[in-house]
Amino acid sequence: MFMANILSGFTMAEADTLRKAIGKKKADVMAKMKDRFINGAVEKGFSKEKISQLWDDIEKFASYSFNKSHSTAYAYLTYWTAYIKTYYPEEFFAVKLTTEKNDDKFLNILNDMKDFGIELLPPHINKSLSEFAIEEKGKIRFGLARIKNVGESSAKAIVEERIKNGEYHDIFDIAERLDSKNMNKRVLEALIKAGAFDFTEVDRGVMLHNIDKALTSGQKQRQSKLSGQNSLLGLMMKPEETKTAVLSYNDAPHLTEREKLDYEKEVLGFYISGHPLKAYQKELKGRVLPIASLITRKSRDRVKVAGVISNVKKKKTRSGNTMAVFQLQDETGIMDVRAFPENLEDSSILEENKLVIIEGSIEINEEQEEVSMNANNIIPVEYINREVKYVRFILSKEDVENGTAEKIKQLCKKFQGIKRYFRDKRRWKILV
Repeated sequence: MFMANILSGFTMAEADTLRKAIGKKKADVMAKMKDRFINGAVEKGFSKEKISQLWDDIEKFASYSFNKSHSTAYAYLTYWTAYIKTYYPEEFFAVKLTTEKNDDKFLNILNDMKDFGIELLPPHINKSLSEFAIEEKGKIRFGLARIKNVGESSAKAIVEERIKNGEYHDIFDIAERLDSKNMNKRVLEALIKAGAFDFTEVDRGVMLHNIDKALTSGQKQRQSKLSGQNSLLGLMMKPEETKTAVLSYNDAPHLTEREKLDYEKEVLGFYISGHPLKAYQKELKGRVLPIASLITRKSRDRVKVAGVISNVKKKKTRSGNTMAVFQLQDETGIMDVRAFPENLEDSSILEENKLVIIEGSIEINEEQEEVSMNANNIIPVEYINREVKYVRFILSKEDVENGTAEKIKQLCKKFQGIKRYFRDKRRWKILV
């Protein structure tokens, strides 16, 4: 600022404007001030050639300039962050998981944890704290407050009651021990969907079906105890008789594996006990890229990925056609995808929790370390085998002579037909 003031006669306000333009890399503002800077210095008797060279140096500096005090502070924080991550990785990741609210960045942290050999344990009503916590070396337990619809106040109440009066036996027990403010239908449903009661070995579908029963009987028991109405009854009944009555679940359909995973994603933001893509692991191997790996590629690279669709938003273009913006999640990360009308023949394929394969070009935001995609082709994941050109069976001479080749030939004829087969010196090859 003083340089512009002394050399070119800038007022301090003008010099501050120049400073902001340099700091914010505003080339248009700097371009407007160039002549004023050079001419002002020439009028004061300075060499135009040297001042012009000085301005060129300022422009080059502006392309990468950064406030020195900020640089020092960031360097200091970076050093200590790297130190803690290296020597106290469990503590580092426990804090990162507790404070990170963005699901995409949360998944990046989980991938980073794997490189350090640290495992994220699922929510457990008798082991989880409100926040993420180290359970043992190399293992971090999921925090109850991170479960959607549970909240920090309910999570703290659950932990405080557990510390004070012991572990919870089941959903009936917790419904009785906590008031309706901290244990209502929404909270209990979220805990069940997250797998926090899996230790009971009762199917999640059965527990979800019994939520109303648990809350109703639990609150009645709680109110009776508070009012002292059941004191005589309590003295007469044996503890195991009370427990048997509480553990009476009504029958209900069990959840399918896919339903279980979808519920986890609903309340956790990602899958924790598995992933729907695992059912297609063999078919997808070597044919699609992990989303987390795309950040190492270049913008406009054409890639193929597979994942689960979520947060679909369909929009009408000016021409009246439909385009869509949604998120795609695989086992390694999440990214935004745009599907324009010319590449979206059937928009009905874009359903929540739909498994798809997408081919398209990617865009890399290096500053934010984010990847997005413009989709060129979208197909259901179950169509993956339609891309198979042929199947090759390689058999030993023994397999040919003992009739195995003939059996394969007949099977292929029955279902698809053998196009050709031949024999070489060492083995038989059958192409379908």
